[in-house]
Amino acid sequence: MRWYRRIKRIFRKPKLRPIRPQFEKREPLSNGQRFTIRRWDSATNNTLNANRWLYADGQSINTDLVQDLGNLQARCAHEFANNPIFEGIVNTFKNDVVGADGPKLQVLSDDKRFNDEVERQWKIVFANPDSSRPSTGGVESMKQWVHCLMTAGSFINAFTEPRRDNAAWFGWKSYHPRRLQTPTNLAGDPNVAFGIRMAEDGTPISYYLTKPVKIGGYEFAGVDYQELSAFQVQHRFIEIEPEQITGYPMMSSTLETAADIRELDRAEILAQKRAAQLSLGLHASNPEAVIDPEPIDSSSFPLADDDVNVAPLGWSWQQLDANRPSSEHIAYRRERIAEMGRPFGMPLLIILLTVSDVNFSSAQFGGMLYADTVKNLQSFLARMTLNQMVEMIIQEIVLSDKGYIRPQNYELSWTFNVPPNANIEKFVRAIRMLIEDGVISRSIAQAMFGLDPEKVDASRARDNERSDELGISRPPVNAGVNLQEANTEETEETENEEATVKS
Repeated sequence: MRWYRRIKRIFRKPKLRPIRPQFEKREPLSNGQRFTIRRWDSATNNTLNANRWLYADGQSINTDLVQDLGNLQARCAHEFANNPIFEGIVNTFKNDVVGADGPKLQVLSDDKRFNDEVERQWKIVFANPDSSRPSTGGVESMKQWVHCLMTAGSFINAFTEPRRDNAAWFGWKSYHPRRLQTPTNLAGDPNVAFGIRMAEDGTPISYYLTKPVKIGGYEFAGVDYQELSAFQVQHRFIEIEPEQITGYPMMSSTLETAADIRELDRAEILAQKRAAQLSLGLHASNPEAVIDPEPIDSSSFPLADDDVNVAPLGWSWQQLDANRPSSEHIAYRRERIAEMGRPFGMPLLIILLTVSDVNFSSAQFGGMLYADTVKNLQSFLARMTLNQMVEMIIQEIVLSDKGYIRPQNYELSWTFNVPPNANIEKFVRAIRMLIEDGVISRSIAQAMFGLDPEKVDASRARDNERSDELGISRPPVNAGVNLQEANTEETEETENEEATVKS
């Protein structure tokens, strides 16, 4: 019987035992090892988040830009040329920042003669800052600055001395940031990066611009470089981190979103085409009567539209439902497009130029946030770029032989155009109240609408003279005359809007 039990033990069915989890036995931590415990779960590393944080290496932004700046500039330029939404965002933003006529300068000092001369010289220079580009004025040049900030990360101006009659010998020439490169013989210099030579403390000393080889309309990267002193160059960018050397395109974070939308649209369009092409098909209504045709040879012949008019024996026509694109795709697409305007605070109704599914309160709130973003960039351009240009003009005026003296205290005030408001009537009423309260002057209010205060006053004087000659009453000017009164219509309208939002 021993041999029987041995054979039975070999062929018997094994018992399934539950697998007990094996826990790692940890030794008590010493005092020195306790400092290595992570406090945040988001900082832990495991197999589940390894790919998600693969490129989160904590490097300096300059290190990342060395590798990625060229690709970001090229992809932003490609997206701007092929994506109408991307192009519309860039064009709308730079138009709102610069305006139709550019910013208006007002010099504030005790010397009226000095103020008028500086403002006059600035108008002459701003009309055509680059004598080599007669079709590019100051407005177009400023729009190029904003365009380069959005698609290239920075903009470059080099001061020039164009000869003008009765005007300051001052101007500027703009260059694309892609020309700012480090010469090959200076690649190992620790004080040269991104085509900029810097001192030990990071102060720019000079800039290296490539000289492209031109063959007709084609341009190729050359080996010669033009070195410009930092005193005659304006290299401006939005500084995100301390010790940042150059900027990155403001549209960089939207490239992945734009690519996802394009791929999804391409797939939806392909599905819609196939659904439309297969909207009418043949169905075997009588399978027993179906006769498979025998081709004469292996060749296939394409059929044009309407070639098949009669169903074969045993087949019948069947209508298919082509329901593409889906409603979820449209809603999802709108949400992704809204992401593209988030870096600039641009609401969806401005991106898509539609107010569908948007109430008045949402439009007002989105417009307010967008106007704040525009105002911040306008302040950046005025403080970091325009003020320096006017100081150069003031230096030319003081050094001239016309007897101008720089005042001890003076200020430069810039007024940009205000982006369109959702309710222009309320906006104009608010501007009037600010004038009557003395918060702003009429000149600032006129400049906010892109008007030149001097031209407005001169035009008003001519209208008054013409009215006096014809013996008719002059046009009324109500600003600063009538007292403010409670507007019951506006109060009722506001209450109705609040009730609509609550409902």
